[in-house]
Amino acid sequence: MVFVLKEKMINSELFDDYLSRINRLGNGRGSSVCIANADAAILCSNPSSLLIPELTSIETARQLVQSLLTETNSSRSIREECIVKRGKNPLCLLILVLGTLSTHTGRCVQNERRSFVGRDIPLSESWLLLGIEFADADEMPLFNVEQATKPVDSADWLLNLIVLAGRSLIANWEMSRALRHSISDLPGRIEFDAVVSQLAKRYQQTSQPLGLLFINPDNFEQINHRFGRDRGDGAVRDLATLLRSLLRESDLLFHYSGAIFALLLPGTDSAGAKSIAEKIRQKIAAGAFVNQAVKLSVSVGGSSSDPASMPLLGPTELVRRADSALNIAKLAGGARTVFWTEGRRPQLAGALGEGSAIFTADPVKDYRNMSLLWELISAVAAEHETQLIGRELTGRVAKSFKARKVALFYARSGSEVGAVSKQSAGIKMQLISASEWQPDTEVVSAIHVEPDEAPIDSLIQKMVQEEQPTFSKLSTQISQCCVPLMVRGVLIGCLYVDNGNSDEMDERDLAFLAALVGQIAVTLDRADLLGKWVKKKEVESKKLRFEVNELRHAVRENKLVYQSAEMQQVMRTVQKVASTNATVLITGESGTGKEMLGHAVHDLSARFDKPFVTVDCGAISPNLIEAELFGRVKGAYTGADSTTKGYIRQAEGGTLFLDEIGELPLDVQTRLLRFVQEKTVSSVGASTSEQVDVRIIAATNRDLLEEVRIGGFRSDLFYRLQVMTLTPPPLRNHTADILPIAYHFLEKFCLQYQKRGLYLSADAKSALESYLWPGNVRELQHTLMRAVLMTDSEMIGVDELNLQQTSPASNESTSLHWQLPTAPADSEKLSAGNLWGSLEEVLADVVEIEAENLAPLGRWLTQEFLLAANQIAFGVIRDAAALVGQAESTYRRQLGKAQRLSQLEPGPKNEQWQRVEKIVVLLIQSRRQDQVDEEGTNIIHQGRAVLLRVVDRATGKYQSRGAALMDVSTPTYKSWLGV
Repeated sequence: MVFVLKEKMINSELFDDYLSRINRLGNGRGSSVCIANADAAILCSNPSSLLIPELTSIETARQLVQSLLTETNSSRSIREECIVKRGKNPLCLLILVLGTLSTHTGRCVQNERRSFVGRDIPLSESWLLLGIEFADADEMPLFNVEQATKPVDSADWLLNLIVLAGRSLIANWEMSRALRHSISDLPGRIEFDAVVSQLAKRYQQTSQPLGLLFINPDNFEQINHRFGRDRGDGAVRDLATLLRSLLRESDLLFHYSGAIFALLLPGTDSAGAKSIAEKIRQKIAAGAFVNQAVKLSVSVGGSSSDPASMPLLGPTELVRRADSALNIAKLAGGARTVFWTEGRRPQLAGALGEGSAIFTADPVKDYRNMSLLWELISAVAAEHETQLIGRELTGRVAKSFKARKVALFYARSGSEVGAVSKQSAGIKMQLISASEWQPDTEVVSAIHVEPDEAPIDSLIQKMVQEEQPTFSKLSTQISQCCVPLMVRGVLIGCLYVDNGNSDEMDERDLAFLAALVGQIAVTLDRADLLGKWVKKKEVESKKLRFEVNELRHAVRENKLVYQSAEMQQVMRTVQKVASTNATVLITGESGTGKEMLGHAVHDLSARFDKPFVTVDCGAISPNLIEAELFGRVKGAYTGADSTTKGYIRQAEGGTLFLDEIGELPLDVQTRLLRFVQEKTVSSVGASTSEQVDVRIIAATNRDLLEEVRIGGFRSDLFYRLQVMTLTPPPLRNHTADILPIAYHFLEKFCLQYQKRGLYLSADAKSALESYLWPGNVRELQHTLMRAVLMTDSEMIGVDELNLQQTSPASNESTSLHWQLPTAPADSEKLSAGNLWGSLEEVLADVVEIEAENLAPLGRWLTQEFLLAANQIAFGVIRDAAALVGQAESTYRRQLGKAQRLSQLEPGPKNEQWQRVEKIVVLLIQSRRQDQVDEEGTNIIHQGRAVLLRVVDRATGKYQSRGAALMDVSTPTYKSWLGV
């Protein structure tokens, strides 16, 4: 059968059956038929009948009919049922059948999303022209048109069949025309449901492929909002016209709902359907709509019943998979084609905004769904309580569906209510709200439902496993169903509906409920999160208000506190320097406040409102410091997977503070010198440079002149940096500031740790003023922090200050963070071997004392080696790392950690441990002076091995106690022992 269509017709099997029966009964060799009215037509013919000249095209058929009506002076008032005439081909008969005498039929289609006023199609203008070709003249019947309604012989009966069946065919075609969408002029949802069911069953029987595409413009609602409804209708019409032009003769196009089009592809497998989908999407993206003013993109969801790759699908599954694929395409951002695959989790019914779940082609149900959606969303929009939302949901669903029971459950695992996964064991449901419909009084009332009841529990368990709606049927209607509540892909509960014997619910209603519950799930989740948040805030409210009120009065971290003449002189210099753009070098001992002094220069300058960027040159790996300072371009070196600005550009217009500048490698010093001189910076890997306005303030606790002398620092960079030099004095040289600074830190830490009313005793004040403070202001800060943390009374005394370990104030020659312990009188005679043996003996005594307390002896011993090496090397990281036998970067990292932990130690260790400290110092001194140990040996590991032997002997099989003493995990401890 060949179809020549002016527009698509879906009931082609009726034409095929009509022509085949006439050929068989009339002994015809072939036949053709044309049906038309004033503005539409369809022509169907057998390939062997293409020699009928009058039916080679719709235009020739129209011309013949007009001629026949004119020649016979025919009108709608004549009594003849048909007109019979011999064709130009002497072996052909032409039969004109006019439509019935009904006046008009109105279009009243209520299943479409867009409302419209139907067109009246005058049936009296419709006609059918049939052409029959015979093998020879003897087989041609002699028709008597007067006997068409009162047949006598076989010829009359054949003519009667042609007329009656022809009028039925005209009526079917006209009904198909009447059901078309008024805007797109395409068949609608009713015809789609009928055709997809019919074709899917036929192609299942013949094992042929069948494809289905859902096509939906992205963000189409914005066109209506921007240009108005008329322009939006025009865009739909233009889109339908474009889709028609892209289709093959066998393809079937439908207006599914709203702006969603459905395209059936008979005989097309998955590969062919994907190719067609991409062609459609690209053509639409290249076109323009709404008077060439708007570009459109579309999302395409597809499925295929393909015998080559999967079992053939029924109509319901074919549509469900295509709808799921369309939803995935929309959720992924649109403008893409998605085909359903086995590995992709099917989505629930489409979003409510698309109309695919609300509109069911049943006007009564459509009105019910729209009313329920509107009322429910209006009711819960402002609700924040889960119970009230649940009551509204169950009550309105029960009323709309006249359901016997409707219950809302929340998922819970154990005692916690919330999101659970389907793999969770022991998932239970907690009732939120339940309602029932009472048909006698037509009211909804609240009831109690247990989730473990037999019919409910089985549906819930099945739903948890599948994470999609489950149901049981009574005949063709759904009697019970369970719809999951999903939020961010996680199950948080379900809605159970018991419809009893009512015929109110079918699978289309289940799709609507799934979409509706999907929206309500978000509201419930929001309400649950809000409730938890409110409870948490109520618990924290008083505490937060107190902290805010107290911290509002807290003193800034970088506040400079002073009253001594020495610091006043420094600050007068700062005020003079700040008003210029000169480079500043700040030198002095560690802990004297060099960074705070840099902040003071910045805050008093015209750059105070611009960035102040601090770079700790000693804390960045030498391999990375260049890229960190100057930035890098992508691909400049291995691992440079992105472009970065660098610290210098981050400080644009402000100040760059380079702390510990003496740690910079020489090659980086060369690039920094160029920047200081020219104020231009070039990223690592870049071929161009750019001007940057940044002021440089550098700080160091090293003697840079000595570094210049030994070649560790560039002389030209040193002289460029020391345009202005500031040297804050050590705290021991301006003792008048000790107590003011101590009061400042005491107030700060009291507020921070919520200890009010603390004060210093007279002895504590005297101890603070008489102490040497080798660690300067930083040591004073940590001393006050420790005292505030450890004190149990309001008064802070000498014991809480814990100044015993450090050197007395009379020793003014030292500037170390802590005083090196004095070795035994005969220590000079001890060899390295004797020292390690002595260490093992002393550690045995320490372990015996600290075994019950499980003190972290491993950490203590490592800290002693690190700190002692740092002090013996006078803070030179390279030398200290060499003393302990570690890489410089490893030593720097471990030293920083050790220094932080040492400041937080609760108090002095036992007397035996002080002996350990002395031996550690002697071990490091012997390594430096006599080179007793082999070069490169890590003496920290040696010390750990000694302690490990002692701890193993003391703890034996109690390895968890041994691990605690070594300050490591039990598996690590076992691996050290080789267990």
